[in-house]
Amino acid sequence: MERPMVARHLYVVRHGAADPFGELTDVGRRQPELVADRLAGLPVDAVWHSPLPRAARSARIIGERLPGVPVREATELVDHVPHVPDRVPEAWAGFFDGHDAAEAAAGASLVILGGPMRRGPL
Repeated sequence: MERPMVARHLYVVRHGAADPFGELTDVGRRQPELVADRLAGLPVDAVWHSPLPRAARSARIIGERLPGVPVREATELVDHVPHVPDRVPEAWAGFFDGHDAAEAAAGASLVILGGPMRRGPL
């Protein structure tokens, strides 16, 4: 007997608008409120965010409007280059410009099974 396929939805949201110091602006504080209002009618199990303060603040704002939904940090969600190919296609050159082997190695070290995002139910 075949088991029915379970659907999961992943909503990816960027942090609210921030000033040059990484603090959310007035608009940046309003943006996650509006996102939360849109998500309020949907089944949301968790809100994950990167360690960046602007992302954490945006996630907390969303979480405040979604009662009972946990807000959690995931170190894997930082900006990093997880792999730099030996031969970078010309079309990709701009993306990898300025990233060295040390940064790529640091990013790759975050990609481990059993990391924070893989613990417990979502």
